[in-house]
Amino acid sequence: NNAFTERYAYSPKTKVCITYIKEFKSTMLVLKKYDEQGNLIKEENYEKRYKISIEKLIEIAKEKLSIDINSPQHPIDVSRYDYDEKRIPVYVITIAYYNGFGRTISIDANTGEILFDKEIGGGDEFIIEYNSEDRYLNEYYPLKKKKRNYKLKNTKKK
Repeated sequence: NNAFTERYAYSPKTKVCITYIKEFKSTMLVLKKYDEQGNLIKEENYEKRYKISIEKLIEIAKEKLSIDINSPQHPIDVSRYDYDEKRIPVYVITIAYYNGFGRTISIDANTGEILFDKEIGGGDEFIIEYNSEDRYLNEYYPLKKKKRNYKLKNTKKK
């Protein structure tokens, strides 16, 4: 028993699968679209965008955080944040407790480094996706470091 799910949509006319979706928690991993005859017309593997796969994330959560994110029973959500090109792509693990309190963890989706791990909650402090007023935003979804281009002056050989 795990938190991976597969969903199918079938054509009412031909009874052939026209959409296949594989997810982990609420995170889409694979999307396949088929025509009415069952021929694949589009395939998106969202895992290819990240150096750290969901399977590796499961290992990191177990080894470094002692959390089983692959259990479907626990109130744990896993999301990916990659909508802002200025920021590092991250996985965000949210564990809901009670009365609006919970634990939020973000992990760099390219290196596996834990960037943020806090128990927060109650009213304004709870992290809400796309909330620009979120005071933790730069901690759990940090900006990329700018690359510096150094130019050396007077480097001609005499």
